[in-house]
Amino acid sequence: MRYLFLDDIRFPYIPDGERTDDICSAYHYTFFNPFKTEKWDIVRSYDEFVDYIQKNGADDLFIAFDHDLADEHYNYNHSGTILMYDEYTEKTGFDCVKWLCRYCQDNNVKFPEYYIHSMNPDGKININSYIHNYKKHIEN
Repeated sequence: MRYLFLDDIRFPYIPDGERTDDICSAYHYTFFNPFKTEKWDIVRSYDEFVDYIQKNGADDLFIAFDHDLADEHYNYNHSGTILMYDEYTEKTGFDCVKWLCRYCQDNNVKFPEYYIHSMNPDGKININSYIHNYKKHIEN
């Protein structure tokens, strides 16, 4: 199995003491065991994500999704599940999921196993709901 980590700034895992700069040490986490035990390919944007899948395919793939992939995504509305997708100039992890669903359907590929590690609760719900609805549609 191949492992793909979509996130604009964080890393799947950095052993304690290995990296000391503030950005790297502040943005890693270890609660999801595969982050510690597997080798991950890292993509930082929608374009890198699409390019990776087009070059490597989605078979035998596990994807860890982040939602917010640019600074503009961090200023979302906390009052509900309303994110300003139509106002963003940069694409989000949600856009990556929508693209991947089309790719899987067009290429008759099973949707990969996944984990959503986003700290954006509304974005996480949107990603999970879209994947769930896609899978439900495909099964029918």
